[in-house]
Parts: sequence; structure tokens; C-alpha cells
Amino acid sequence: MKTTSKNYPTTKQVKIFTALILTGILSVGNDLAFIKNASAAPRNILPDTANEILEVTNKNNGLPLPVARAVLRDVSRTQGVLPSKLKIVAYNQQTWRDGCLGLPKPDEFCTQALVPGWRVIVSNGSQNWIYHTNSNGRSLRLANSATPVNNQSKNLPTCVRNAVLAAASQLTGLPTSRVRIVNFKQITTDGCLGLPRPGEACIEIAQQAWEVNVQAGKQRLVYRANRDGSQVRLNQTASKSALPKSIADAILADAEEELGLPASRLRIVGVERREWPDRCLGISEPLILCAPSVVSGWRVTVSDGQQRLVYRVGEPDTIKLDKQASKITVNNSLNDPMLISK
Repeated sequence: MKTTSKNYPTTKQVKIFTALILTGILSVGNDLAFIKNASAAPRNILPDTANEILEVTNKNNGLPLPVARAVLRDVSRTQGVLPSKLKIVAYNQQTWRDGCLGLPKPDEFCTQALVPGWRVIVSNGSQNWIYHTNSNGRSLRLANSATPVNNQSKNLPTCVRNAVLAAASQLTGLPTSRVRIVNFKQITTDGCLGLPRPGEACIEIAQQAWEVNVQAGKQRLVYRANRDGSQVRLNQTASKSALPKSIADAILADAEEELGLPASRLRIVGVERREWPDRCLGISEPLILCAPSVVSGWRVTVSDGQQRLVYRVGEPDTIKLDKQASKITVNNSLNDPMLISK
């Protein structure tokens, strides 16, 4: 009688078979998880980008996250550029002169009020977009059509160029189309660009910066800017429209007394070359006869960030306060005519 032998699986074969089944289950699970994550990824592009911006701005105590998000969303929506391709390359705080953020549309009525906000430059590596916003990004306007980025290091970066032109335009009241960059060079300077403000402590570091010469009408202005254009300062000593130091000191001393504020809180924010129609610099006073005569000089604005005093200067040494153009929000007196003569 023959016995038939049956081939039963060994213990080793059972273990191998079980391992293959488990591997297959895990593989399917991973594939499903991959598909789920891939489908969800596009929704997270903007938050990831915004988080990166948050990290950068927190590091530099700079642009608020709501403003960064609002600008990136607008560029992406209007220009059709993925947020992941965009980068904020420069920003600086600004106070706009009206509710239109300094960018009125044709026949638009703009609320006449100072609006604190930001000037932001966004780039995708090949083009730049400049935005004006209010302080929280809920109101924003595109200041330019896209401008090409010049990647040659020997040339002035576009973000620096735009920041300098905007600063010169704001100072002189001329549109940027009438402001021209004459020449520029790289310099090494400290954290204040070698131009410290009264009472300001400057970080003693050696940083690369730009010195830019600008022609604005009849004025020759010299600016210094850091590498990304987020900090721009006028070199008044080198600028042809700059005041003599003695007159600048006299104006700041009078502004300090007029506003009752320490000099460390005041700074000259505007210097414009002007020609006045008479020896009274165009400001008439009772019982004073002003002889008609063209007097060259400056119009100088001093501010503490909220209030402003506007002075008229006639060469060589006459200074008058323009009470009508000045704006004081505290209880200070501008009743007495002010004339300073050295």
C-alpha cells in the first residue's frame, strides 16, 4: 500500500508569505497617503510662503505679516504668479499724504489725511512690483507696472533704484519720471549708512551699501541705501540742495522750542530749493514793507512723525516760519511772527 506524501508549507515559508501581505498593505496605505497629501498641497502654498516671510520680518522687526500676505495675494491674483514664486525684496515705512496712498486714479476724490503705511517691493526674480499699503494691508495699490530685474551685480539693483527714486520724488514733490539717477557707487558703511540722526545709536558693522546721485529738477541729491533698498537716507551735506549746517541747526533749535520737544525727536524731512518773490520770503507782516526782489533759498520741513513745521529760508541767513503750511496737533502757539537772522 502506497502512502501519498503531502507538501505542507514550512514555518519559514509561512513567515515569508505573511511578510509579503503586510508589505503590500503598507505600500497601498502609503500610496493613498501620498495621493491625499499631493492633492492637499496646493492649498498650503500661501501659508507656507507667509510663514517664511513671518520668520524673516520677525528677525528684522520689519513688515507686518498681514501686509505681506495682502501684497502677495494681490500680485498672485492680478499677475497670475504662484505665491511660491514670489519674494518680498524690500520694504520701508511711509506716511502717505492722502487716502489714495499717493496713487489717485483719474477723477478720484482722495481723503486729505496722512495715512501711515508701507512701501513694498515684490519680485519673482525677473520682474518687480511696487505697492503702497496702509498700516494693516487692507488698503493697497500697485504703484507701477512690472519692471524688469537687472541681475548684473555691477549695476544698481532695481529695488534700490526704485526706493531712491521714490524718496527723491517724495522730498521734491516731482513725479519719478522727472527724477533721474546720474551715477552710483558701492560703499562700506555702518548700520546708519554713515548718516546718523540726532540721538540715534548706530550699529558698528561694516555693511555694503550704495551711494546714489540723483538729479531732480534743479536739485542734485545724494542718497545712501542699503543693499535691498529697505533703508534710504539723504546725504544733506553732499546734496546741492542741502542747507548750511548753521541754518539747519537754527531751524531745529527753533522747532524744538516751538513744539516743546527734545531735538532727538525732531528731524528735517524735506529740503527743497525755492526762489522767493521778495525780502520777506513771500510772508507779509503788518507795517513791514517788503521790497520786490527774487531771493534764492529753501523750503524746509521739520517733523516729529505727526506734527510738522515748514520754514522758508532766504540766502544767506534769513529764516521764517510758514504758519499756514505748518501743522501742529498739540497746544503750541504760532501767533507771533518768527524771524531769525544770524
